[in-house]
Amino acid sequence: MILGFSTKFPKGKGRLSGKNTFFVERITSNLSRFLDEDIDNYIPKIIKSLGYNSQIELVRQVVDLKGKKHTIRKDSKDRWKKGNDIHFSINVRAKNQLQFAPVVKCKSIQKINITYNEEVCEAFGCEPCVFIDDKPLYIHDYEKLAINDGFDSVHDFFEWFNEDFEGKLIHWTNLKY
Repeated sequence: MILGFSTKFPKGKGRLSGKNTFFVERITSNLSRFLDEDIDNYIPKIIKSLGYNSQIELVRQVVDLKGKKHTIRKDSKDRWKKGNDIHFSINVRAKNQLQFAPVVKCKSIQKINITYNEEVCEAFGCEPCVFIDDKPLYIHDYEKLAINDGFDSVHDFFEWFNEDFEGKLIHWTNLKY
């Protein structure tokens, strides 16, 4: 299944609006650490599509980034399952659509809920509250979740997830919470 990623944060996301997501760079950096297939075949396409001048420029950008190990998505039709093929893409349904990495299998799916409900947050002593597979995520693990999802900080993560959310964590590594 195609898993589309934005290269810039959309308008309406506070200070993130219009900034680069670096999701392509974060994902390819992470995948290159465990894939048997050579990801180097995709690098020239990434350089051209994202406007880098050279592979050296791309590598300089990636050096300081943490890898993106999963993504969080709504899945109201319950399509994402363990074992699905993941086709990492940008510009989905456009002339310049690009699959920027080899196809990998979805390793696992976890249910995620983020709530700003006052009563729930008060009961767990934090706002917002994050639940994975119906279990509360400890507040000291919020940073790990944010970084693994490709954000620079917990603050940025909750700038994006700034209201109640129910969806899935789609994993392409063996990581689980």
